[in-house]
Amino acid sequence: MNEFPFVAPHPHTHGFAPHARDFADVSASRPGARRAAWAALCLAGTLTFSFLPFAGALTARAADATITLGMSADLPYFSTAATTITYSYEVANTGTSSLDQVMISDPQAGLSAISCPSASLGGGESMTCTASYETTEADVVAGAVNTLASVSATDPAAVEVTASTRFRIQQAALELRASAGIESVAPGGEVDYTVTVTNVGSFAFGGDTPATLLASLDGVLDDATYLGNEVATEGTVSYLNGAVRWGGALAPGVSASITYSVQAGAVGTGDGALTSAVVSRQPSNCLPDASQPACSVTVTLADPPPLQTQDPILVAAPPPVVEAPPTPAPTVAATPEPTIQPSVPTPAATTEPTTAPQTTTPTPTDSGATVSAVTGATTSAGDSVVPALVGRGEVNAPRAAIGGAQLGRPIVVEAAVLGPEPDFVPSPPDEAAREEASNVGLASYLVLGGWAVIFVAVRHGRRG
Repeated sequence: MNEFPFVAPHPHTHGFAPHARDFADVSASRPGARRAAWAALCLAGTLTFSFLPFAGALTARAADATITLGMSADLPYFSTAATTITYSYEVANTGTSSLDQVMISDPQAGLSAISCPSASLGGGESMTCTASYETTEADVVAGAVNTLASVSATDPAAVEVTASTRFRIQQAALELRASAGIESVAPGGEVDYTVTVTNVGSFAFGGDTPATLLASLDGVLDDATYLGNEVATEGTVSYLNGAVRWGGALAPGVSASITYSVQAGAVGTGDGALTSAVVSRQPSNCLPDASQPACSVTVTLADPPPLQTQDPILVAAPPPVVEAPPTPAPTVAATPEPTIQPSVPTPAATTEPTTAPQTTTPTPTDSGATVSAVTGATTSAGDSVVPALVGRGEVNAPRAAIGGAQLGRPIVVEAAVLGPEPDFVPSPPDEAAREEASNVGLASYLVLGGWAVIFVAVRHGRRG
């Protein structure tokens, strides 16, 4: 027989739960055993109902203990080293149970101590803790500051709950440069200004944080008039209250150009300097309180220069002409004219000529003299007669005055023809002809000698 009938398995049950029939059987057979069975049943029920509430409490508390952590900074970006960033840690208890020993940790080197207003959070409560960090040159080189923060807390059952978050703040840098195409402008001329903005950082401008700049014309409008022609290659541009304003998205490494023009007025209406300055409140080289030379450009207003004229050519005065003393003419010794020996033709053994001597027709010469025949020559008043020995051909006599006659007068040369003409056939000379020829030869000699004496006398008279 089973010693513990109250725990014997029933054919219609699974497990060891007691059945009413079992209790009846036990009570009928053994009255003492019936009392023991009832005692065991009461004890089992008490234990079962005592542990059920405790198990439910553990499940609810574990499901309600939750915590979250968020992070932000007071600057959307940084630009240079030694920039102070204030971090904010937002801790929230999203459950209904209270949390104690709330603690935030951030391993970032150089971070200050994290300050929290409380170390516990009730169900549904939140708080903000803060810490500060100063950027370094390494951050500038890296182009960003990265951090990893975490939070921990315990619930009433001493169960720890945690949360963590990552945060990154990037370096932003805008490089601005203002320029103009000219250095000076005349009244009525136009000046075209150009502003170039480049994103040289790692922060991408856009959305709620666009890149912005302002080009002021306060130093221009006292000497010029704005033409209202602003234009930009990226973003949007407008003109308002004496300034050209630009804004737009600008990814790292991207540039935008903004152009605008003015027309110069008359000289004297302003300070004569058309200066346009550009500034940006975002990290850049053209901050309002620390601008650089590249952030402004000046064009000078001036009258046009006078027309250029050619400089006079200085010619040195010629040196005074010093007249040299007259040089005396060299004395030329008179050279005696050569003596021409008259040639006497040898009479040929021919018969005596049967024709009479022919008369030569006067022929003009280069010297302007007239050659007359031996016989029957006539001269005009004042002409000079010069005997000459003439063969066949022309005779050129010197144009000189003979016997006191003036120079330049015509000269008549008396000439004798020696020898036969081409068509003359001589006949054998006789004694009379031979004598006549001798006389003619002598006359020719005397004529030539006289002419030489006259020539020497004339040249001597001219030198004197």
